[in-house]
Amino acid sequence: MSEFPPVSAETSAVPEAIEALPAARKPNSIDLKMDFSGKPSDYLILLLKTTFLTIVTLGLYYPWARAERLRFLMNHTQLGSHSFTFTGTGKEIAVGYVKAFVLYGLIYAGIYGGGFLQQMNAMMGIILSAVALLLFYGFLPLIIWGAKAYRLSRTRYRSIYFSMDHAQRKNFISKTLRDFCLSFITFGFYIPVFKYNLTRNLIQATRWGNLSFDFSATRGESYRLSMTNFLLIIFTFGLYSPFAVANRINFTANHTRVGKTASLRTSVTGIDILLLVVVPLVITTLTLGLAFPWVSLWARKNYMKLFSILGEIDLADVRQEKDRVGAAGETIGDLWNVDMSFGV
Repeated sequence: MSEFPPVSAETSAVPEAIEALPAARKPNSIDLKMDFSGKPSDYLILLLKTTFLTIVTLGLYYPWARAERLRFLMNHTQLGSHSFTFTGTGKEIAVGYVKAFVLYGLIYAGIYGGGFLQQMNAMMGIILSAVALLLFYGFLPLIIWGAKAYRLSRTRYRSIYFSMDHAQRKNFISKTLRDFCLSFITFGFYIPVFKYNLTRNLIQATRWGNLSFDFSATRGESYRLSMTNFLLIIFTFGLYSPFAVANRINFTANHTRVGKTASLRTSVTGIDILLLVVVPLVITTLTLGLAFPWVSLWARKNYMKLFSILGEIDLADVRQEKDRVGAAGETIGDLWNVDMSFGV
């Protein structure tokens, strides 16, 4: 007699059922390289059209021109086999301009009004001018945040939008204001720390859907790099500047994490920076600006090709958490030349 019980049909089916169960999904290894596919001829037509419309409308078309140019540049920027998409509109930017001009008006009225008031009451004039200047610098953290937040909220990749974590906005503004004051009090010695905090806080607040970004560099590493770059620029009478820029780009990119298991990677050199700046400048000057669409897109394409994302990400697990904000931050950021969006 057999020592083992007979195997029923149901019992024998168990191992097959276990084998049929799907294995736990693991993150996919990725090596996504950046590229740019825009054609200079198309960009030339776009520039001619938007410039003409801006001139004939006495500047009123500029918000729509800016939106169209951003859309062209972003829609032809690729990461792997997919392109980014910019969905911002000229109307949004135009509304932002109205808000920006109101803010500008109040600040400049205070500055120039304070100067005029000093002729009648010196103390009141100084106070008014000082308050206006404080407002100008006090709004800068909000402008920096707003410029990045708007641009990201109108940019998507694989149909999923980027965003800024609004829960971090209040903390970002307070810390940035503190760093402004410390940079002033220390006569600039605190600026490298300020730049580190600004970069770290902006990267850590960035989201792609439900995927968060992180910055792994330490404050000490960043400060040493800043001091080294500064000293080498001084000792070489500025000749080291392209290499200092490359060092900072590499440092920032190579310490930026995408999710928990992937990282941004690049290996920019000082020669790359020199060529990407000098070649477009020389050719544009020699052609009286006619070659600008070609050389500007050449520079963008060659710069983008230096970046990639390596690691493991399960792209199927990235979910949409769309976050749309107003365009005032983007507009004021444009007017005050404050843009912290890594080209986005």
